[in-house]
Amino acid sequence: MARMMLKRVGILSVAKWQTFLGLLSGLFAGVVYAGYYSVYYRTMSVGVISWYLLGTPIIYGGVAFLATLIGGAVYNSLAGTIGGMILEFDNPRDEYDAPPQPSEEFFKRPSP
Repeated sequence: MARMMLKRVGILSVAKWQTFLGLLSGLFAGVVYAGYYSVYYRTMSVGVISWYLLGTPIIYGGVAFLATLIGGAVYNSLAGTIGGMILEFDNPRDEYDAPPQPSEEFFKRPSP
């Protein structure tokens, strides 16, 4: 098991994934809210149902994006001071082999 310390995160790459997960959870929550609304009120108002199915994922995704931007910036600024997260990776070999040497042809200059 290889242990490595995460010193910095790519804020936009993490925010992209968190936004995607926020959109998915917002879609799930919107379906649940729309189902609850239609069962509890026994009506199918198109405006309310569409709000739950479209508005909820957009709000969840936006909040996830902004929270990740703020959280990533805070992490990057504090990781150097208090230390980063230690992550464990499964590694079948603890040693890495050196890359193979290039052939002699690689070093020859082409003739003009």
